[in-house]
Amino acid sequence: MKVKKRSDSPKVGILQNQFVFGGRIKVIIHIIEVLNEYGIIPDLISMDFRFKSMKELQNKYQCNVSCNIKRIFCNIRLPYEWRIIFFNLISRFYLKKYDIIINSNNTSFLLPKKKYVISYVHFPRKAQLRNLALHRKKNHINNIINLRKDLFNIARFLYMFDNHFNSDNILIANSNFTKENILRYYKLINHDIKIIYPPVELNPTPNAPNKTESVVTLGRFAPIKRQLDQIKIAQQLPSLNFKLIGFVSDTQYFQECRQYIQSQNITNVQLFTNCSYSEVQTILSQSKYFLHSKVNEPFGITTVEAINNGCIPIVNNSGGQKEIVPIETLRFNTINEAVSIIKNITQWDNKQIEETSEYLNKHIQKFSLDNFKKQFRVLVQNIYKYE
Repeated sequence: MKVKKRSDSPKVGILQNQFVFGGRIKVIIHIIEVLNEYGIIPDLISMDFRFKSMKELQNKYQCNVSCNIKRIFCNIRLPYEWRIIFFNLISRFYLKKYDIIINSNNTSFLLPKKKYVISYVHFPRKAQLRNLALHRKKNHINNIINLRKDLFNIARFLYMFDNHFNSDNILIANSNFTKENILRYYKLINHDIKIIYPPVELNPTPNAPNKTESVVTLGRFAPIKRQLDQIKIAQQLPSLNFKLIGFVSDTQYFQECRQYIQSQNITNVQLFTNCSYSEVQTILSQSKYFLHSKVNEPFGITTVEAINNGCIPIVNNSGGQKEIVPIETLRFNTINEAVSIIKNITQWDNKQIEETSEYLNKHIQKFSLDNFKKQFRVLVQNIYKYE
């Protein structure tokens, strides 16, 4: 889409240390769509872009947005947490020319103080580091060499000095769970934290014809997404087919999943990588159930998408998933609980499935793309008095 830039358009930069395919980039795409409505063509600012061009991004998500890719410095090889800290530090030399900064980096630590900064916090990095034990298995941590563990601990120490968001920042949390963690870890004075749920393109009615007795999962292959737990759940439910969809962000972990399937001779699990958007939607629309096993997921766009496609969700009893799935009997704490829940809902009759699906679809309307854009337009209008 070619957007005609207004002569009085502000210079807007969207900041993130690494742009990869996933939930955060979907949010940014829709933020860009709102900015484009006002003739604003923002810059995506990062050290690391995992897509080669805007065309690749547009094709991946079937979107049509106008923005510029601005790579700053170079993508040096550092542990992930140190890349964030280093990126924020060097960004100070690049951000002076921007009127508005939209910070999608989950921390403003070491960023320059500017009047108009919109911090869209998916989950604060400080809280993420403090609670890392919930997201990584002990044996995975023990495989990391001591140097990397030491660097990680130093990064955790540095974040002790990250106690404030700039007073001029507009703070947005992607869920009430995230808001609670911001308030827990930061000293905030006169800050009104807004909750703007991530946007999901909802169909008018659930697409649920010709569904099969299958369970679908959706998320990048990484330890925090717990695909290995999903495979162990499938192992106890051999009569159901499990379809695990996601791009490979951790090759070692993906191989670990494959090897477990092979060594245990599990025949009811398929791994799908590099699926297109339309392929993902087709699998969701054909599956009766959706499984999400990450602990303390700050929100969970994929669960909303699954519900909208007529899937009954079975999710971990933590984080933002509790806001998406208010039915307690569909939330689990352990692998065995997940197995029991799935066994139970496979015995539901069509009426119970339809009533549950209808209730959940009404509930997720608050997460709609229209609702997200309406709230984000208000932010733009308040800052630059657009009409």
